[in-house]
Order: sequence, then C-alpha cells, then structure tokens
Amino acid sequence: MVIKKCKHCKNKITNPLLKFICKCGINDLCSLCKYPNLHNCTFDRVKANQQKLETDNKKIEVGKVQKI
Repeated sequence: MVIKKCKHCKNKITNPLLKFICKCGINDLCSLCKYPNLHNCTFDRVKANQQKLETDNKKIEVGKVQKI
C-alpha cells in the first residue's frame, strides 16, 4: 500500500478515501487542509459562479404584442 502525503502540510494520508482534490489543481490534500482558506487556494470561486450564472441564465427578450 502506498502512503501518500498532503501537498500542503506534508502529513501522511493513510486512508485513500480521505484524500481530497481542490479545483486549484492540488491533488492530494488531507482532511485538515481541504478547505480553500487553509491551503491558500488560487481558484476564484466567485468569478467562476458568476460566469456559470451568465451562461445558464440567458437573457430573454419579449417581442411586442400585436394589437387586434
């Protein structure tokens, strides 16, 4: 069994189920360093969510109603 180490704090990760992956590109994080503010995450979550909202919610334009 290969024992991996956390990329941030260098602690041993003995259980492979407790290995976390971050969106900033760091693959092996322990359960203590998995939060973005603890491992100095460079991924901008606010900007990513704004871009997702812009693509998912297209602007709807209503045409004029014709008079009868």
